[in-house]
Amino acid sequence: LAPSTTALRRLASVPPSPPPAARSTGRGAMLRRPACGVEVEGGGSTMGGEHEKKKGRSRRRRRKRDPEYLAPEDAPFAYHEEIELTIETLTNLGDGVGRVKLDTTIADAESRGYVVLVPGVLPGERVRARIWQTKKNHALADLVHVIDPSPGRIPPPCPLFGECGGCQYQYMAIEDQRRWKRQHVAECLSRIGGISCTVGQESRDGEVASDLVQVQPVVGTAETYGYRSKLTPHYDTPAPDGTVGAIGFKRKGRPGLVDVEQCLIATDAINSRLKSLREEVREATRLKVEEDRHAPPHLQPRKPRGATLLLRDARGGVETDSNAMVSEVVKGITFTFRAGEFFQNNPFVLPKMVDHVVDEATRGGQTQFLIDAYCGGGLFSLCASPYFQQCLGIEISELNIAAAQRNAEANAIRNCNFVTGTAEDIFQQAGHFDAAKTALIIDPPRKGCSDEFLDQVFAFQPHRIVYVSCEPSTQARDAAKLVAGHAGNRGYQISNITPFDLFPQTRHIENVMTFDLARPESE
Repeated sequence: LAPSTTALRRLASVPPSPPPAARSTGRGAMLRRPACGVEVEGGGSTMGGEHEKKKGRSRRRRRKRDPEYLAPEDAPFAYHEEIELTIETLTNLGDGVGRVKLDTTIADAESRGYVVLVPGVLPGERVRARIWQTKKNHALADLVHVIDPSPGRIPPPCPLFGECGGCQYQYMAIEDQRRWKRQHVAECLSRIGGISCTVGQESRDGEVASDLVQVQPVVGTAETYGYRSKLTPHYDTPAPDGTVGAIGFKRKGRPGLVDVEQCLIATDAINSRLKSLREEVREATRLKVEEDRHAPPHLQPRKPRGATLLLRDARGGVETDSNAMVSEVVKGITFTFRAGEFFQNNPFVLPKMVDHVVDEATRGGQTQFLIDAYCGGGLFSLCASPYFQQCLGIEISELNIAAAQRNAEANAIRNCNFVTGTAEDIFQQAGHFDAAKTALIIDPPRKGCSDEFLDQVFAFQPHRIVYVSCEPSTQARDAAKLVAGHAGNRGYQISNITPFDLFPQTRHIENVMTFDLARPESE
């Protein structure tokens, strides 16, 4: 067999390899490097035919699992090869995008260049990066050194930044973080939803100089650290003697956990409790293992396992029992829920987002009825209740519906009704609502809305839809469907797009879109 074109190019341009030595060919994998990877005349291999067969089967299995897998001899870079490149933009995951021109046939290489993703960088920076994985269309690399830093780069205050996977943007000023998040929302809507929108250019008098749908500036507060009211650190299976290792969060880009003694984005109260909780967990685990060691053999005590801890900063202090009832106050309404259940974790930005959702749902004064799909504990419907004749919330979780009903009773709100069911069933419960006077609030999980739900939205035709999303990509997909209409039913026009920065220092963004029912073509 003749050597591949890429193999010949590498042999011609790279100095001779050192003697065989163990080296890592991927994160978590160690293989012995052969003295020569070129096959010998006659179809045999310096490593043996049977080995080559096994290697071929292994690669076919891996390609089946990962269609973008690239065999090492076809990769444009060697493992841990260092390269220099200029960063063009950021992905929605917070990684920098650079391109390298290659003399290969790899997809996209002949046009703009082969993509290399590097974390912890800013657009315009010239950096040195170390390749650790190559795929057909891109490579993943670690940042080695910033050669030409951006003027917007700042020192990250957390000593674990870059190692801990929790934050992505600490090296970036908050204004730049929010500017990039705004841009990512616009790019998702354009690229995935096919919706013409822009971040716009503001003139001196504050007016936006564009006829396209505008993504409004990101709404946030001054609390960019110490804002998070819920933390869930983890620890892995303890050692046989009961020793607990790292207690913290996933390591960025690698297996394992980073030990986190304090988290800068968590509230002061959580960090204070975290210190003592870590000590309690280690001592309790050690004592349990010691106790089990002296237990009768017939009892067969279960080996200790890793776990996820909970710290919820609510009224009354920090709660660590996921089943304990806690409460928060939003817009003068008290919400009671189990500490382990979902509730927005930024108490500073949340009131601003609730105000915006309610304002959009009531804008123009035409809406008298409210449907709150995916209502959870009733956050939006209860806060909006003073502005509607009747509100209806639906949620698949019976526990959440029970919490919403309790919250309504505790706050003496009598025009809200909550029912258990899927979002697809909600319009059967709202048959008495006048669709022309109804607003619909959607706050789905990360996967977005199902087609069945959207079909019923088109059939019901509510006057206005306010769509809250923690995942702009699935929201963009659903927005395209809402704008297009379905089965002869009218679609919707986008009247407002406003992102909210509930998660400063991270890549995450909450986005709220408002849709108004399009007028009939005859009008």
